[in-house]
Amino acid sequence: MKKVLTLFLWMFLSSVLVFSQPEDFLLYPDGNIPLNKNCSSIPKIDSTKEGRPSRLKNIQIPKMTYWKTFKPRPKKTALLVIPGGSYAFVSYENEGRKVAERFQNEGFDVFVLKYRLPNPDCQKSAPWVPLTDAMTALELIQKRGYDKVGVIGFSAGGHLASNLATLFDKNPYKAAVKPPNFACLVYPVISFKESVHVDSKRNLLGKDTSQSMVDLFSSELQISKDTPPTLLIHSADDQSVSYQNSEIFFENLLKKKVHSEIHLFPFGGHGFGLGRVERAEAPEWVHLALDFFERF
Repeated sequence: MKKVLTLFLWMFLSSVLVFSQPEDFLLYPDGNIPLNKNCSSIPKIDSTKEGRPSRLKNIQIPKMTYWKTFKPRPKKTALLVIPGGSYAFVSYENEGRKVAERFQNEGFDVFVLKYRLPNPDCQKSAPWVPLTDAMTALELIQKRGYDKVGVIGFSAGGHLASNLATLFDKNPYKAAVKPPNFACLVYPVISFKESVHVDSKRNLLGKDTSQSMVDLFSSELQISKDTPPTLLIHSADDQSVSYQNSEIFFENLLKKKVHSEIHLFPFGGHGFGLGRVERAEAPEWVHLALDFFERF
């Protein structure tokens, strides 16, 4: 009997481990990647001390990594997670994998976006490339038949998530998609006009850009009645991306009568990912997001 129980336990644990392995999906499985052109840029991966992928650079083939939940919610819900990195790299470990595993355990299917970063040497109309990948990812997830699909974005990934919430029908290189059902923006870059994060603006739009492009990619100016309910998380002592980015977006969401909430914490700095589990002074924000997702 003991051997049977041991065998059963081993089989159960093995099936869970197999079931829990994340999968990679190509955004463009036919190899026809929009706006790409031939270039010599070589993808680069910085690793953690444990050997996990940490910062992804020079991404040429965009993908999503999928974590399937073990305990789906009554309303089947997916999350598209968009890591930040100033549009210079994708912070995959801190704002991708760890976030995915946390929300996977809360009943969400999670997809982490490995999006192309703007590079005029490798792309045509480079400022539109990250949004084109994000819109394609959102559309692919929506086609899976979820009751709700939300987006979580961090820093420059928060800017890209805010673009999904506001520019989903304004991309000249991608047909309009349905906006996400809700958005959670964590220490997001928002505006390229006020409290600007200079690196994100320069990396996305280039050094010489038109005022019309600055306005278009300032998300606070692009809010409409179709912008989804939005939760904003920021720390007042953020020395990289000013908390005023979140405030600007919040104020303009209210003007457009879009349901929104903002939680401004005194400490935490920038790049705290999951919050207190990463940094003692960082805010506990996941429970706020879970409550918001449940309501919207």
